[in-house]
Amino acid sequence: AELLAGSKITNLLGSLIDTSKFGLTNCWMGRFAGPTNNLGSCPSNEGETDNNNEGKLEYVPSITSLDEMLDGFSLLLTANRLSPVNRAIIKNVAQDVFDFYDTSKAARIVQQLMVMTPEFHTWGSKTQPAGANKRELRGYEEVPTNDYKAVVYWMMDGGCDSFNLLVPKSDCPSKDMYAEYTNARGSLAMSLSNLLDISTTGQVCDTFGIHKDFPFLRDLYNSGDALFFANMGILKQNLTRHDDYSRIMPLLGAHNHMKVEAMRVDPSKRQFAGSGLGGRMLDMLRKNGYQTAGNTVDGDQILNKGVPYYNNPSWTVNTGNFGYFDRKSTVGDEMLDIIK
Repeated sequence: AELLAGSKITNLLGSLIDTSKFGLTNCWMGRFAGPTNNLGSCPSNEGETDNNNEGKLEYVPSITSLDEMLDGFSLLLTANRLSPVNRAIIKNVAQDVFDFYDTSKAARIVQQLMVMTPEFHTWGSKTQPAGANKRELRGYEEVPTNDYKAVVYWMMDGGCDSFNLLVPKSDCPSKDMYAEYTNARGSLAMSLSNLLDISTTGQVCDTFGIHKDFPFLRDLYNSGDALFFANMGILKQNLTRHDDYSRIMPLLGAHNHMKVEAMRVDPSKRQFAGSGLGGRMLDMLRKNGYQTAGNTVDGDQILNKGVPYYNNPSWTVNTGNFGYFDRKSTVGDEMLDIIK
C-alpha cells in the first residue's frame, strides 16, 4: 500500500538523490538521523560530502569510458535491466561532464538518474520497449452488481474528548446521570447551556447532549444518518480500577498505541496479523462479489490493510506540502523534465 502514497514516493526519491550529493545526512531530504547535522550547517554545493555527515558513497568504477560507468551502475542498481531508452537519456545528461574529466560528478549524475528509473524500483522483467503503447490505468471492467456505498472512517489524530462530545443529560430513570457526570469531570464538565439535545430510547437516559460546536452532528443524528457507539474501548480482558494497567495489552495509557488499536480492532490478534478493520471489511466484501477499493487522506495504511490474497487497492491522497525536491541540483533546472 505504501507504493500508492505520493509523499512517500517523493521523499524516497529525494532522499536517494540527496544521499548521492551530500552523503549520509539529515540535510534537505536526507533521512539519516545522525547527531551532527542540521539545516544551519548543510553543504553549500552538491558534491560536498567530506564535512558534516556520517558517511558518503565512494564507489566510482575504474573506467575509461562513460559506457563502462553505465555498465557498472546498471549491474549494481538494476541487475543489468536498464532499458536502452533510459540508458540513452542518462548518457546524454552525463556525457559532457564525463568528457570534462569530472568522473565523480558524472557518477553522481548517473546514480541519481538511475535510481529514478522503473528498473531500479521493480524486480522481474524489463519495462516496455520504446514505441510500445502506453498502459492505460484501468479499474473494474465488469458492471457492478450493487449500488455504490462508502464507509468513512474519521480519525481525529489529536484525540477526542468523548465525554464532552456526548453527555448524559436528563430523563434518566435509575439515577441523575448528569450529576454523576459533573461530579466525575469537575471543572471539565459541559454546562447544560452548552449542550444540544438529542433523544433516544432504551439507554440509561432518554435525553443526551451533544457539544454545542457540533450542530451538524446533532442534525445528522436527528435525520437518521448518524449514531453513537458509547462506552466503546479496546480491551484484551476485563479489568477494574484496581488492576495493574501496565501489564495489560494494549497499552491503555499510550495515545499512539490506542490509535493503532482503534484502526485494527483486533487486540487478541485473532485475525490476519497486522490487518485493519477497514481492510478486513473490504476483504469480506470482495469475497462476496463486491467491487472494492480503499482511500486514505494523509492517514495511516493500517486501517485499510487486509489479507494480501484479496489484493484490495488502497490509495493515499496527501494534502500537505511535499517540500523542496533536489536542492543544490547536480543536473540543474532540467532535472524534473528528465525524470518525468
